[in-house]
Amino acid sequence: MYSGFTKTALYLSAILLIAVSSCQNQEKEIVARVYDHVLTMEDLQNMIPVFDKNIDSVIIRQQYIDTWIAQMVLLHEAENTLSRQEKKFDKQIEEYKQTLMIYAYENKQVNELLNKEVSEEEITQYYETYKNNFKLRQPIVKVNYLIFPNSSQQIDAAKKLLFKPEKTEQELGKLKALSSNHAVNSYLSDDWLLFDDVLKEVPVENEKRFFERNQTFELSDSLNVYLIKILDFKINEGYSPINIERENIIKSILQQRRIEILQSLRENAVNKAKTSGEILVN
Repeated sequence: MYSGFTKTALYLSAILLIAVSSCQNQEKEIVARVYDHVLTMEDLQNMIPVFDKNIDSVIIRQQYIDTWIAQMVLLHEAENTLSRQEKKFDKQIEEYKQTLMIYAYENKQVNELLNKEVSEEEITQYYETYKNNFKLRQPIVKVNYLIFPNSSQQIDAAKKLLFKPEKTEQELGKLKALSSNHAVNSYLSDDWLLFDDVLKEVPVENEKRFFERNQTFELSDSLNVYLIKILDFKINEGYSPINIERENIIKSILQQRRIEILQSLRENAVNKAKTSGEILVN
């Protein structure tokens, strides 16, 4: 038999335990539970890259929850099925940890040391050095076009200027002003464009019309009028122009710099360890 004091102590302990448990549940909202594993709202927030409890899609949240549930169920089955020997992953875990740490270190150093400025001279030099990598494999065109709404009152004036064989500086200025103030879209440069990119802007009834120099034509659909002038074209001949390859060249130059930084980091780290006598090979 418990004494009165003991009963009172047990009662107070039970009340305290319930209170603590209640507080913990309030602090951490439980979203799901699988066997001994619990998914809290905080865990879910960390799982979703950009989380907003008020606006996040219910479907997206449920997908993450379902994925977590499946993982925990499979983990439970694995823990209860695999032998102790089969569950020994110490070496693999350590190797993975080492790989992650090295990657984090190298990534940090590269981000600090990498110069992301690429000059036009470097771009040109890279293009000329590796020109065989830029052989033309798809049609390109030099084209000027103006796209106006069907209701525009400026179509005739723009067509007269665009289709004119030779333009004065004043006429070119007028054409650019018409483009800026009235056109839905336009392209008035003489740079090369991928033909596929032009097709995204202009409806084409007959592609052959785009492969005739100094060709001019007008197209229309239910919304717009398209004024088009073909200046030049190339079909799978020669090399892709530098203006088309510019972004790819910049990426390649930056990648070369990354590789050089990584090589230097590794060489310096090895030399430092050798100099300090920290490398011993039997």
